[in-house]
Amino acid sequence: MASMTTVRRAEQAYAEQLAHLEACAACRQERHCEVGTRIRRAVSAARAAAAARPSDGEDS
Repeated sequence: MASMTTVRRAEQAYAEQLAHLEACAACRQERHCEVGTRIRRAVSAARAAAAARPSDGEDS
């Protein structure tokens, strides 16, 4: 299980992606802009880090 900090980073990145999607017409139509692409990659990396990182003993 990932640490809460790592999980929060993944959640924060996802929230940023959703906010961008709301504001970006191109991304809403799946014609992804440069910023949207960068955010999607950050979300993927954050999720992978959260999944791969062992727990540091914190409870959810």
